Amino acid sequence: MQAHAISAPPRGAKRRHGAARGGGGGGILCGGLLDSDSDAFNVPPPAALVGLAVRKLFPRHGTFSGTVVSHHASLFRVLYSDGDEEDVPLAALVKLALAAPQHLVGRRVSKHFPGLGRFEGAVASHSSRDGFLVQYDDGDEEHLAPPQLLRILLPVKGKGRKKACGA
Repeated sequence: MQAHAISAPPRGAKRRHGAARGGGGGGILCGGLLDSDSDAFNVPPPAALVGLAVRKLFPRHGTFSGTVVSHHASLFRVLYSDGDEEDVPLAALVKLALAAPQHLVGRRVSKHFPGLGRFEGAVASHSSRDGFLVQYDDGDEEHLAPPQLLRILLPVKGKGRKKACGA
């Protein structure tokens, strides 16, 4: 078994999660170790993105609205307003424009912070200037751009949500 080093957050980082308050930070322990310091932990459960309304520009045809209707393997199926469908990987999906960003206000999120663990919260607001304001359950908050937010969304209550690390 390999031990994972726990490092301090980068200098100038916006988030401290209890470090200055002397708290344990609330990170989730898995097998006695804090979650790895990898961004791979900030991948949404596929069910979290089903129902997402997006817009995509097709250069010779115009912009079409679409909805994520399902997921299979590592692809998400988007059904567009003209009846066409497209399977896209997560990396491409999170880059699409959101058709109704205000509909994400109130959604629950879960984000891994390197060296600190995983924290849950909710989308508090959206503005075209600042993006999404996320307020974490421990009182911290941050503004996120749509691609960052989509990577930390949790499924809508009661739809395929799993508990982390035997919780």
